[in-house]
Amino acid sequence: PATHLVEQLHASNDPVEQQKLKGEIESAVLSKAKEVKKYIDPNMTVNFGIIAVPDSVYDLCSGIQADVFRSNVMLVSYSMLFPCLLLVFQTILKASQSIDLHKLDAYLQSVQGSLKALQEEIDSVKLAEQVTEYENA
Repeated sequence: PATHLVEQLHASNDPVEQQKLKGEIESAVLSKAKEVKKYIDPNMTVNFGIIAVPDSVYDLCSGIQADVFRSNVMLVSYSMLFPCLLLVFQTILKASQSIDLHKLDAYLQSVQGSLKALQEEIDSVKLAEQVTEYENA
């Protein structure tokens, strides 16, 4: 969420407008956290959610980490998503008495697909940033 607002923030030289855009970015991330919270069902899922945002958005959202956490949602940057997921899987595996390998395989396949989609999105954002820099040069 809010990648277009980050681009506007970086393009702006007005401190008042920058603060306004930062607030809008935080608001968009909080809204996404509330959306993610709807999918948390302790009977079917773990009792928390993860929201992954571009590193540039994450860097601007340090002030709302506690608010996101109160929703049982963890805010992570794209660059930290994979280590975070590995930690979650390791914790779950250590805490579990019995492991359904078929479910674990399905979850890992799902994560792999999601990570591939995220990488493609990261690559497209980086390409767009490079094109913008080239056009502005």
